[in-house]
Amino acid sequence: MSEAVDRRFERWQYAFTAREALDAAVETSFWWRGAHAYAEHLKIAKFHCGDVERARRPYLERARADVARLTPKPQFRLFGQRSAAPDAALAKAIQTLEEQEARQAQFLRQKSDIDRFIAEVDAFAAGRDPYMRMAASEVERFKQLFARGRAEFEDIVRFRTPSRIDDITTETLLAMATGDETAFAAMPPTVRDLINARHLLPTSGWHQMFGLGVDIQGTAIYENEGKHLLLQLVYDTMIDWRFGDVGAYQFWISDKDLVARNWDAVTLTFECH
Repeated sequence: MSEAVDRRFERWQYAFTAREALDAAVETSFWWRGAHAYAEHLKIAKFHCGDVERARRPYLERARADVARLTPKPQFRLFGQRSAAPDAALAKAIQTLEEQEARQAQFLRQKSDIDRFIAEVDAFAAGRDPYMRMAASEVERFKQLFARGRAEFEDIVRFRTPSRIDDITTETLLAMATGDETAFAAMPPTVRDLINARHLLPTSGWHQMFGLGVDIQGTAIYENEGKHLLLQLVYDTMIDWRFGDVGAYQFWISDKDLVARNWDAVTLTFECH
């Protein structure tokens, strides 16, 4: 089966990206969907501000506790109170606390300004057809907004928005490839041809029913020896199935339960690299 599929399809080694697609198209394209999507990414990032703050709080509290612990108590002598000699550990703890307080102040500034920035991006994209291309001046404005988001709101957007603007274009092209007729028609023909030539199959394994499944770590195959593979779903960027590090979900059933059609007895395993 593998040989037959390989004769018919080219299995591409890497996930689909906008850079590969736009190199094939010999043009740089940005669609308004990217601006709409970026605004949504920012809103999700804002929603998770509390998570960021909770994750950072222990470092600040620990730094304050270290300074309090290392600060010596006043020493009293015959002629009154005398300060203790400077301590290197205390000096380092004070420096760490100052750094943590500066980071906290920077985060609170980002948190107070993020609504204004989201409103600015929303206003930029408002009323625009998602699958209409941006003009050159609009692309430049979008790039400026994206760069500002990464620079001015680093702590909030770091893990919640794409790290590169090309990643937003990749999202747009994937939405075109898997969207409705209007979205599909907006895709450049050269990009469509590229997908059909190189990206019809996932990069590792494939989605399948029955047969021999992909073996990633050996555990799923070993623990389900003698069972039948009912269904396998694998990592597939073309439909935005990002299962771990190129992972696979596999559904298993025993001979006995298969004959009895006891589907409640199906078990699920997941493995990735």
